[in-house]
Amino acid sequence: MKTYQISILFLLLSTTSSYAAGSGHVGDLFAPAVNFVILFGFIIFKYKGAISKSFTDESIRVEGLLSDAAEADKQATLKLESLEKELSNIESVKNGLKTKANEQLNAQVEIINKESTGKLNKLIDDQELKFEQEKAILAKDVNSRVLDLVINNAKNLVMNDSTKKNKTEEKLISSIQ
Repeated sequence: MKTYQISILFLLLSTTSSYAAGSGHVGDLFAPAVNFVILFGFIIFKYKGAISKSFTDESIRVEGLLSDAAEADKQATLKLESLEKELSNIESVKNGLKTKANEQLNAQVEIINKESTGKLNKLIDDQELKFEQEKAILAKDVNSRVLDLVINNAKNLVMNDSTKKNKTEEKLISSIQ
C-alpha cells in the first residue's frame, strides 16, 4: 500500500513540474489543488481532536443555554398564567374591596351617628339640668326678695300702726313661752 501511495505522489510531482511551465490549461491548477488538499487534509487530521472537542463543548454550552431558556420559558409561562388569573379576578377583588369599604364606611357612619346622638342628648340633658338649677336659684332668689318685701311691708305696717304693733308683740311673746 505504501508503494502505491508513493507512486501516486511521484506521479503528481512529475505532472506538477510539467505544468509549472504555465501553458494556460485547466491542468495548470491541478498541482496547486493537490497541494491544497494535502495541506488542509493534514491540518484537519492534525487538529481534528481539538476542533471536535471545541464543537462538543460548544454544543454542550448551547444545550445548557437551551435548557435554561426552556426552563425560563416554562417559569415565564406559569407566571403569565398566574398573572392572567389575577387579572381576570381583579374585577371581583375590586368589587369585594368596594363592598368591604362601603360596609366599613356605613359602620363608621353609624358609630359617628350614635356618638353624636349620645353627645347631643348629653348636651341637652346638661342644658336642661343647668336651666333647672338656674330656675331654682332664680326662684329661690325671687322668693327671698318677695319674702323680704313682705316682711319689710309688714314691718312698716306694724311700725306705723301702734295697735298692730302691740298685738304683734303679744303674739310673739305668747308663742315664745
